[in-house]
Amino acid sequence: MYAQPGPSRLKSRRRGRRPPPVTEPHISYSELIDYLSSTDFSELEANVESFFVNLNRVALQLKDRNEAQVGNEEFFNLAFHKFLYLLNNKQSCVRTVVLRIFRLLLVKERVLQQYLHYRLDIVVLRALDMHLNGEAERIQALKMMVRMFEIYRKTNEPDRLHFRKSFLQSAVAVVRAALPKKSGEQKTTDEELKKGNRLWLGAFAFLLETSILEPKLVISSIGTEWLVRILMEPAITQRIVGQVCRILIAWLDCPVLRAEGRLNFVLEKLFSPLIEIGFFYQPAPDEDGKSSMSPRVVDTLEICSFVANPHLAKIRDMAIDICCQFVDLPYAEKKFATWNEALEYYATMHYPDRFKCGITQEFVLAEHTPVFNDHVDLLGSFRAAAVYVLVNAGLSQSLVRLILSVPDEPSGVKATLLLSDLLRTGASVLPRDWRIRLMSLASAATEDEEKAMILVYRLSQLNELILTRPTRTTIISNTELFVQNVNEPEKLPHEKTHSKKKSGHVLDERAVYSVLEEHLPDAVSHGVINWTKVDHVLQAFESDEGWRALKNCKHNDRCHTFFGEIVAFFLPHKGHLLMKGMEHEKFVVECGCRLFRLLAPLCDELHYRELLEHFVKDFADQIRKENLGSGVLALKNIMNTGAMHYFALIGAISSTKRGCEIMDHMMVFQIFLDFMNSTTPSEYVKLIVSCLDYSTPDSLARLILSTALTATSDTSRKWVIRFIGVSPAFKNRIYSDFISRNLIQRLGDSSPKVVRHVVKILHSWLPQNPGAYGMLNLLGPSLKTHGDAGVLLKTHIYSSEEMTFKNMNAAEEFLRFWDTRFNDRYVEVVEDEVRSTLTSVRRTMHGTFGRPSNERDGNWSIPVPIHLFGVLARHKTGLSLLKKARIVEELLTRLREVTWMTYETDGLPIKAALLGLAHIIGNVSKDPRISEIVPPETVPIIARFAEECQLLSVRGTALWAMNIIGAGEFGALQLAKIGWESNRHQDALEEVQQGLYEFVPSPRIHLPCFESGPNRPHGLETVREESESDEPTSVDLEESLLNAATMMRLVNVDQDPEAHFSSAYRSQIGMKKLSTTRKLSYLPTDRQVVATDVYREIVEGTKSLVSRQATAMHSMWSYVSFPCEVYLMTEDVFRKAPLPKKLSTSSMGRNENRNFHFDHNYKICFHCKGSRNARDPLDENVRNDTLQNINLMEILSKSQEKKLFQTYRSNRNVFKNRCLYADVLELLSERKYRLGTRSLLHQLFWKAFQVEL
Repeated sequence: MYAQPGPSRLKSRRRGRRPPPVTEPHISYSELIDYLSSTDFSELEANVESFFVNLNRVALQLKDRNEAQVGNEEFFNLAFHKFLYLLNNKQSCVRTVVLRIFRLLLVKERVLQQYLHYRLDIVVLRALDMHLNGEAERIQALKMMVRMFEIYRKTNEPDRLHFRKSFLQSAVAVVRAALPKKSGEQKTTDEELKKGNRLWLGAFAFLLETSILEPKLVISSIGTEWLVRILMEPAITQRIVGQVCRILIAWLDCPVLRAEGRLNFVLEKLFSPLIEIGFFYQPAPDEDGKSSMSPRVVDTLEICSFVANPHLAKIRDMAIDICCQFVDLPYAEKKFATWNEALEYYATMHYPDRFKCGITQEFVLAEHTPVFNDHVDLLGSFRAAAVYVLVNAGLSQSLVRLILSVPDEPSGVKATLLLSDLLRTGASVLPRDWRIRLMSLASAATEDEEKAMILVYRLSQLNELILTRPTRTTIISNTELFVQNVNEPEKLPHEKTHSKKKSGHVLDERAVYSVLEEHLPDAVSHGVINWTKVDHVLQAFESDEGWRALKNCKHNDRCHTFFGEIVAFFLPHKGHLLMKGMEHEKFVVECGCRLFRLLAPLCDELHYRELLEHFVKDFADQIRKENLGSGVLALKNIMNTGAMHYFALIGAISSTKRGCEIMDHMMVFQIFLDFMNSTTPSEYVKLIVSCLDYSTPDSLARLILSTALTATSDTSRKWVIRFIGVSPAFKNRIYSDFISRNLIQRLGDSSPKVVRHVVKILHSWLPQNPGAYGMLNLLGPSLKTHGDAGVLLKTHIYSSEEMTFKNMNAAEEFLRFWDTRFNDRYVEVVEDEVRSTLTSVRRTMHGTFGRPSNERDGNWSIPVPIHLFGVLARHKTGLSLLKKARIVEELLTRLREVTWMTYETDGLPIKAALLGLAHIIGNVSKDPRISEIVPPETVPIIARFAEECQLLSVRGTALWAMNIIGAGEFGALQLAKIGWESNRHQDALEEVQQGLYEFVPSPRIHLPCFESGPNRPHGLETVREESESDEPTSVDLEESLLNAATMMRLVNVDQDPEAHFSSAYRSQIGMKKLSTTRKLSYLPTDRQVVATDVYREIVEGTKSLVSRQATAMHSMWSYVSFPCEVYLMTEDVFRKAPLPKKLSTSSMGRNENRNFHFDHNYKICFHCKGSRNARDPLDENVRNDTLQNINLMEILSKSQEKKLFQTYRSNRNVFKNRCLYADVLELLSERKYRLGTRSLLHQLFWKAFQVEL
């Protein structure tokens, strides 16, 4: 390996010139006092070298000294008066050392008061703003400023905004000065920013710290523009942007900060024009009764769809891109010139790229697509909410009109993809009435029937691509080639359930012989193999009649030639798979794997047995370690050519009983076992483990897998663990004991990464293999060593009622542990997982998703972790434990006792109570007696937090809780009663609406946090929404329903109710009233219902009754629960707040003669000190003109600077006026001046302020 490059010569030379740190031993406290008393520093100023030596000696003696000694009043007074006069020194280096001394003396509140009395805050502010000062002085001023803030936070005095606001404005100016001058510059690293301004990172850290500790001060002092500037600047690094985003999210969480900071406008600046006021609350109507809201995306699309303007076309394209980004679609950044290009991308956009699937990367693992329909997806819940918001805003109708106007333009093509995804997702997650509205979208296509049919046909194409994606074989994956999911090696090839070709080719005897006569002679001719013909022959042999034909003609010379030539082609020593020019490489390998599976059962005949033995022996010779250096299976060939596919062929042989016997005889298994050590490259481990069949108990293949889990390197073990989790071969229950034992043993692995993956896989493996609970219970106390992961793993044990009953005492103790300690910690675990996932996901340049490391999955789904309360609620023994411990009562009491929520409110106990109750309700059975454990007001209380809570993090957690509740049938019924719907239990809505389920009456719910105080929601009465269109439509949807197949069934819409059935009950218990539902713009006719039933009969194969009820045709989405109207969960997020009051606006304005005037503030003037008679004399007109020019320098710096210079040249005494300088300081604390402007003002007024001794 090459040596690591060393530092450059220039850097080495700079490091060589760096002086070593100066250290001096501390003298005693009494000696330090004597030294300060006896030394006259004014006499030492003549000797510069001696003067600086003594000053630095004092600073070094104060550093790291006992706080009690430094804070002594006598010692402080001595040192303070010794060095105070030096702050007026003209030399920057002197002021630098004195600032350091005063910072080290600042250890008590009394010291800070004395500093403010002598107005050292002005000295610090001036030193930091003046960029002409030495860099060392500015650094010491920044440290002094941070220290003053730290000490002031400990005081109980009234807030001194005049110095803290000035410090914050100065820090913001320093940060802005370091940002690129031109927007769109190349990204700038932290090191590059330090070169131009070394203070920026310290000032930025100071702003972040203050924004966390004192957010109200930051908002009232410097506003939020600095946040927008940093987040919108493309040259800022992602690390800095991430920190600022966390601050903004923390502010958005608090209702008081959202109102005072007017953060809705911050979001509009960041995400305009997507995020708008109308998404979050109903704007107040104006005098004409029209709502005043900013233009929306849907309005932009409506305008741009019918106006032929190139500039509007750009806006239209941008609006489509923003909507795609909002719902997190992979083609958001892609540009499609034609429909065929879009269709090709759409068909493969979920496939991983070749590099990611390579043997050196995520081999086999990258091709795994997990199923999301068996859990609550924490991230998926918010993605579904984003779709709900867009559909509610009318995006789907706007997309239809846009597509009909420009179907073949890039924006129309991408809009078609977006509409298809909205229809598919909406059909799976939206409430019933919204699904019907989506179904009626075709009614908007009445203007142009030809274009409407184009749209319907394209939607049908996209739906077919999605529905048939799992069965399409156009792309042969590594999983199909290598992973042996036969599980029954004793069966013949035509009996194997996993055959991909059999289902599509059912041939009778005549057809088989016809295929063989047509293709067998030409498949192998004169040493040339026609692989297309070979594929047809293999398909014929794999059928039942074909297998009989093969047995009958296996002695035929044609069959001998056919099998012999193909086996000879695949012999490893010939290296045919290493040829780079070979086309259809995976197709050829797949044909070879199928041929070897057919060949193995024919080994009763000597000829076929010799063929198979010849191949296995050749492979064994090439895989021996003495031949790996330069052989066909050398590592370089494995990584760069198709040599790895020889392992796929040997894996196909291992899936048969005769094949295993031959491999055992040729010592192939023993060679593989020798490879399982820590020195073997991970590429060989991946190929060996992935290609073998493990269905035979006590086989050598299982021994190889067990050895790979224990003896290989960390990288290899991590891959093997993940392979067990994703391989379809291990889904069969015959592997339950074998895999469970190996996974549980790996909990003691030396690598934390391996253990982390084992824990993740066990969480999905254990519920499907309950027999592993006993093995997990044997670990006992050793699970505690895994921390939170061990607690969650132990929770699985109590999913079994038998295990819970046998370990009743342990279960009660574990329940107390969850109730008192871990329930709150559970929330932190969930939030950490969400934060880690969101911050690790990046989008690639091609529009697909990537990840920065191999530790992050390619599918960003976060299943809700297991919860003890939920698993106990599944059986009677657990319910008795919950009832005995009064868990539900305690959690409800915690929610009822919540009062006003502010920035300081600890939301962790509230979130823990919400999730705990949700897990109980979502897992209990549908039993009327369950009200003895779960009171009837439980779900309405959780729903009020999801609808009305002003702490947004709590509201988001409550939304998760509603999704968890909707996962169970009992919870879905409770949700339907209050107007919420679960996407997986749609019959519950009809059951509640028709009164088929009896509910225990609930009393009126009183929650202090919603009934009074500043968190009281406004506008609970929502204005009834008018129908968008009451005109009947004449479009015939029979063909569109038969062809488009947007995965929706027509459902029972016999009447359009005036109000939602849950409104009365909600009003009774004190929840928000539901507005009357919108009238549907389209209701299906009887003819269309029959047409849809015919389509269902074609797809499903059986004729079902026409129920006219809209339900989703598939359930591939996770559990999602939404209210029947979106405003219930998005209302009152942002409220109107009064404009922040600025101090300068009250003292600055125009008098009766329309002349500018500025009232002098006697209270904060460092000269007047509260006395009006001591004011410095100055002509009022000159003063007002000067302040007016300075005030305008915030926006007109150049022209106003010229006017100030003219005044300075004509009358310099103006800039020596102390009261005028105090007014300027007040402006500096309230205006957002550039750093250069602040520095200029301090230079002009330098002689106006001196520290008074």
